[in-house]
Amino acid sequence: MAKDLFDKMAEEEKGSTSKGGSKKIILLVLIAVVAVACVAGFLMLYGGVFTDGETIANKDQAADALSGLGNDVNGIAEDLKGMEGNL
Repeated sequence: MAKDLFDKMAEEEKGSTSKGGSKKIILLVLIAVVAVACVAGFLMLYGGVFTDGETIANKDQAADALSGLGNDVNGIAEDLKGMEGNL
């Protein structure tokens, strides 16, 4: 009976250890994602790293910028379709 009780306790310990390990990994990944988001936000806010420094002052410029962006996305989609066709 003591051996059965010991075996049960050992199995419970194994189960709790594996669950705790996965929780630690999830927590570390979450911390890493938050840290990367904070650094990227800081760089975007103060450094202008992800922007080319262009500012839009009126509606016409905004419309032109969005039109250009749409054309770029359309071109990328066409290139991807071509690649898909080659595969």
